[in-house]
Amino acid sequence: MEPKVVHTIAPTARVTYSIADFTALTGLGRTRVFEELKTGRLRAVKSGRRTLIPAAEVEAWLKSLEAR
Repeated sequence: MEPKVVHTIAPTARVTYSIADFTALTGLGRTRVFEELKTGRLRAVKSGRRTLIPAAEVEAWLKSLEAR
């Protein structure tokens, strides 16, 4: 019998990034981040007044830059 593989999220893994976190991560300015959101190249979710960018969207956005 093969051992069962259990996938867990590491405690330090980010699930979402705030706008400030995303700008620090990428080196982009807030204006550019909001332009990316407005054009739909980057997607975000709202939680109350906060704008959060899911980590999966960050990865997808970065991969889309490689294609250009």
